[in-house]
Parts: sequence; C-alpha cells; structure tokens
Amino acid sequence: MVAREVTLPPRHWEWLAGQPGGASTALRRLVEAALQAGEGPDRSRRTLDRRFQTSEYTIYERVQLATLEGIGA
Repeated sequence: MVAREVTLPPRHWEWLAGQPGGASTALRRLVEAALQAGEGPDRSRRTLDRRFQTSEYTIYERVQLATLEGIGA
C-alpha cells in the first residue's frame, strides 16, 4: 500500500466514511472495479461523463451508481 493525500469535499468524505470498511476500502473497490472492467482512467471518466452529462444526479448519486455497477449490483 502507498499512502497519499486525497482532497475531496466534506460530503464525499462523509459518504466514503459510511461505506463498509471506510474510505480507503471504498476507494480501492472503485478502482478495482474499473480495472476489472478493463477501463483505463481516461475511458472510465469519459464513460461516466457521457452517461451523466444530461442527468440531474448529484456527484454523491453518481458515485453510488458507479459503485453498484462496479460490484454487479
């Protein structure tokens, strides 16, 4: 493991802290899901941007949806 600083808005930290295993575990799951899907960082970002471009989801809702899709829920 490598420790690094991540800067997020308070509501993102609140959401991450409420996830099973806490913020670090939730972030690792999100990254692993993207890697297993065969998507590099740019492709993942473009896919999410395109998907939510016209939606009215908040970033909190977008992360929840992406997390659920990543774990096959």
